Amino acid sequence: MWDNIKGTVQNAIGGTVYSIWGRVGIKMNYNRFDKEIKLTVYDKPYACENKKEVVSENFKYNLETVTEMQAKHDVIAMIEKYLLENFA
Repeated sequence: MWDNIKGTVQNAIGGTVYSIWGRVGIKMNYNRFDKEIKLTVYDKPYACENKKEVVSENFKYNLETVTEMQAKHDVIAMIEKYLLENFA
């Protein structure tokens, strides 16, 4: 399911990241075995050399137990809440 929701989640989280840090790099992956979404935010756009991690956080979430719509909502809300509470 990650392939189906990845674009929507990255766009939503990208907007939040932009409002906090401006134009920086963002990377998101889902680990099916650990049931974790890994968010990495870099201090420079993703393609730049010598970029450093500003945020590297894992979020536990089992995508296999909910609908696609519920997964989008839950994942976006969970990650945005973390970013706003810790960095805004």
